[in-house]
Amino acid sequence: MTEKINQAFQLVYKLEPERFRKFSPLPNGKELYWTHLYSVFKLLIYWGYKQEDVLLAAILHDVLEDTTYSPEELKENFGPLTAEIVQLCSKKPGYEI
Repeated sequence: MTEKINQAFQLVYKLEPERFRKFSPLPNGKELYWTHLYSVFKLLIYWGYKQEDVLLAAILHDVLEDTTYSPEELKENFGPLTAEIVQLCSKKPGYEI
């Protein structure tokens, strides 16, 4: 793993260390949220994605909508392409599933 990928995992753990997934597949409903981000990351590697910005966006794809982390911080710490991908993957205000 690259230093930026390690930095991304450290960030999501720091921002949401005790958050649980809303729709956990575990019987007790207690799956830590960052495991979802790790699973998305692993799936992209399995499917052959190797571009660092894509892998970073997989890890960080919920940061803007679920934390106070800003697009500017994302761009500064992970680069403009990663920030753009994350912004494109983020829910727009008023959108609910």
